Amino acid sequence: MKYLNEKQASEYLELPPSILGNLRRKGKGPTYIRMGAASLYTSEALDAYVLACTHVSSVSAQPIETVTEETDHV
Repeated sequence: MKYLNEKQASEYLELPPSILGNLRRKGKGPTYIRMGAASLYTSEALDAYVLACTHVSSVSAQPIETVTEETDHV
């Protein structure tokens, strides 16, 4: 298993290192391994983080059909 340092992980995610560091300090970033002063990431952890951040835009979502009560008049 290959480990990525903060710079490599930020390049992998296409984020500035400062944003990755801020997310880590707030406990909102990808899982990481602490080795002394170094924060190391696996590509699996980074991929899982991206999937966890995936959302469907409410603008592009299909509208929910409403059900109305109607009576048949025969």
